[in-house]
Amino acid sequence: MEITLLPFETGDIEAVLEWNSGAGADFLTQWAGSGYVYPLTYEQVRRRLDTGNGLEYHIFALREAGETVGTIEINFLNMKPRSAMICRFLLAPGHRRRGLGVMSLLAAEDYARKRLGLRLLRLKVFEYNRPAVNCYNRAGYMIYNVAAYANGLPVLEMEKKIN
Repeated sequence: MEITLLPFETGDIEAVLEWNSGAGADFLTQWAGSGYVYPLTYEQVRRRLDTGNGLEYHIFALREAGETVGTIEINFLNMKPRSAMICRFLLAPGHRRRGLGVMSLLAAEDYARKRLGLRLLRLKVFEYNRPAVNCYNRAGYMIYNVAAYANGLPVLEMEKKIN
């Protein structure tokens, strides 16, 4: 079991749409924040891929044995303190709770450190999303703040030094 981090391509969009099919607006907000609007469409994902990938943010497909099993972004690059955010991290339903989340984060950290020269990664997760919080804890992310999201729910702000 190994995760490969590859540039997200238009061929990966259908998988993301399938993982969101029937899941509802709350699910989309849970993993994508305000990055997408419910219902998620091919055009939204394509537009995001076309407008800033590689310049403002980096979108990746997570692959296991050649199959796309997730997506993750490195976003909000801030080169002065050499930091960024992990955003829009989603694993396919059949691939959760197998350790792939931690492996995906480690692959993103490796890229951020080696290719972008970053030293710190941050992320936000809804407090109620215990499986995700546990995954981030196992990967070494620590809570540094608790804030309220636009919908009023508590969000844990977590970070990890990767240098």
